[in-house]
Amino acid sequence: MKSEYHTDIPNIDKNVFKRIFDHHFKVLCAFGYRYVQDTSVSEDMIQEVFISLWEKRQNFNHEKAIKAFLYTSEANKNGDLSVLA
Repeated sequence: MKSEYHTDIPNIDKNVFKRIFDHHFKVLCAFGYRYVQDTSVSEDMIQEVFISLWEKRQNFNHEKAIKAFLYTSEANKNGDLSVLA
């Protein structure tokens, strides 16, 4: 991803956040689908991850931290679901 929003991650506006969402959503859904085998469940989990990212955005200072957070959060959610299965 081009570094177009890394200068002030904690203070990103909704338009920049939407670009982050749009850039990562489909890839993260595919990542999640490998675990849950359900598109709707995978999309719901990704939306929850992005809500969490928005709420915790003050903790990030670079887009690589965001990418790591997204994938780690998704993997954790998938792990939580595998325990329930």
